[in-house]
Amino acid sequence: MPAIGGANRVGGLKLGPGHTLVLFDQIESLGAVKYQFMSVAFDNQTQAPCLVVTSEVNSMAETMGGGSHYLGLLTESGHANYGDSDDWADPKKFFVKSAEIAAERLGVDLK
Repeated sequence: MPAIGGANRVGGLKLGPGHTLVLFDQIESLGAVKYQFMSVAFDNQTQAPCLVVTSEVNSMAETMGGGSHYLGLLTESGHANYGDSDDWADPKKFFVKSAEIAAERLGVDLK
């Protein structure tokens, strides 16, 4: 899990029979990375998080260019960056993309 002090639960959706994806905002980031949004996939049996998709503020966007936020994925095996875009500052666009990523990683069909 990312280093956070707290967050506000916005909503969620079922990912197949085994997982639930929950969207958070108002995240109190404790480390160097500032999070705008976070979608956490929980295992329904254990209630443990199994992956996290993040909208990370791109603090260099103003000086170096690029999108305002990075799309990140955190799993037990590490962190992956899915690129930068202004879209990841929009909660609806972020949640749709995070659901697609989580479903793919967990082998779930969103349809």
